[in-house]
Amino acid sequence: MHVTEEHLRQMAEDRLPAGVRAAVVRHLLSTCQSCLELARKVLLPESEQELDYSGVLRRLELAGLLALNDVEVERGIARALWDSHLAQLAAGPRLLAIRHNPDLHTWGMSDLLLAEAKRVASEKPLASLDLAYAALAVTDLLSSPAYDEERIHDLRASAWSYLGNTKRRAGDFSGAEQALRAAAESLEQGSGDPYEEANVLSMTASLLTDLGELEQADDLLAKAAALARTLRDHPLEGRLRIKQAGNIGWLNPARGLKLAERGLRILRRSKSED
Repeated sequence: MHVTEEHLRQMAEDRLPAGVRAAVVRHLLSTCQSCLELARKVLLPESEQELDYSGVLRRLELAGLLALNDVEVERGIARALWDSHLAQLAAGPRLLAIRHNPDLHTWGMSDLLLAEAKRVASEKPLASLDLAYAALAVTDLLSSPAYDEERIHDLRASAWSYLGNTKRRAGDFSGAEQALRAAAESLEQGSGDPYEEANVLSMTASLLTDLGELEQADDLLAKAAALARTLRDHPLEGRLRIKQAGNIGWLNPARGLKLAERGLRILRRSKSED
């Protein structure tokens, strides 16, 4: 789809439906030049006088500092609640505590539970799965006015994609497919975050690879790598290209080698830029 002037005006006035807004954001992130020029024309009209943005920039800087502080405070509270209470509970009592304690219904707690799930994944896969379900339970209890419904869907997509990948690694391909389908559905209702989309595409490609659907997996990894390139995230793009190479190399070794070389070049370049 291409962006229209009406799309942009409605988005500026916060009147654009969530699904359409997410599609508009995705399209603008794809760097479509004609649509970007239209966006500049509609949202940033030329003025005969030079505008002074210093006050706006100062307010934005202050707002950014306050938002960062809020994030760190919420993370700190979640860590304290985890260390003092939730970490000592088994999976069942932990879910009960989450359901009945509003202090646990925060983005910080969901983020911490998912981080803990990833931390113990290699040594305690079942515990990792339980923690991921706990993180998902928290997202179902988040307040829409406090966190915005689209962002809540992003968090659900992240939890579902991790669950899907964990089930895949355990050999539960049917459960993995259901979880990744739920992740994709949440993503459609989310904010259009390209990182979340790339993550779901990559996890789904891993499942397709295990099921022998190598060409479909290759297509998804190519889309994920294209998103990373749009974001100018060279390390992520390089890793995705190497993953794509390992996948398609079974069917087309020559193409796999080219993709691997491309991924390594990107990683070397990103290392020199860092």
